[in-house]
Amino acid sequence: MYVSKIFNIVGDDYAIHKIVMSLFEGQRPLFQNGGGCVTVLSFKPPAEVRHTIETKEVTIPEKQGSVHLFSARFNPVKRSKQTGKRIGLSGKQIHEWIARKSEDNGFAILDMKLSDEGFRICQKSGSKISLRSVMIVGILSIVDSEKFKKAVEGGIGAAKGLGFGLINLF
Repeated sequence: MYVSKIFNIVGDDYAIHKIVMSLFEGQRPLFQNGGGCVTVLSFKPPAEVRHTIETKEVTIPEKQGSVHLFSARFNPVKRSKQTGKRIGLSGKQIHEWIARKSEDNGFAILDMKLSDEGFRICQKSGSKISLRSVMIVGILSIVDSEKFKKAVEGGIGAAKGLGFGLINLF
């Protein structure tokens, strides 16, 4: 796995998605926009360098019981039974969603600070995309190393192609 930091990228989530996909051709990398610096997790390094990029090879920690600092931007949603569309969660539902997702993905959150970012708006081919966003910074412990590895490699939740779902470990 590779972690790349791409500097001086501006634009909404869809514009950044297009830039990331062009740099990591043939891949479906996860990314997290940090305001001018985009962190990307990929299986291969970037194919082409058109931006200021720092890339390093990393291994995913797999030791059960190990503790790590992390950040993650999630799109906590559920499907409407009436329309089938995704609906952004709020309040207590967000905390329940995070607890369920962490348990399902092999880790326990020991401590966290949650920032409710509201809705992130971006444009795709003239259509408006509105995505519910929460940013978490905290400490996690690996409970099931296989599930955790899959979660880090594949991301968690919806809208992974638009900058959500990456578990960024420090």
